[in-house]
Amino acid sequence: MKRVEVIDVLEHLTLIYPNRFEADQKMVEAWYFHLKSYDKDAVMANLLDYARHNRYPPTISDLTYQGRSLTDFDYKRIFGSGEE
Repeated sequence: MKRVEVIDVLEHLTLIYPNRFEADQKMVEAWYFHLKSYDKDAVMANLLDYARHNRYPPTISDLTYQGRSLTDFDYKRIFGSGEE
């Protein structure tokens, strides 16, 4: 992610979490340090999902989490006895 894209993310956070999230230059630099290796679209997709369910601003880990869904979970392979 480019620095200008991090600024876009932080500006968006400021708009959707008014009076709860304020970005300054130090915050831009800190978030850029942690987000520069991520794709902006992936971070914004995580933000979209996060904002639907949370009233408080996200952390960097909330926006970079690349979790697996339950559809990726192979119950039979992990817990099965091997018999069909």
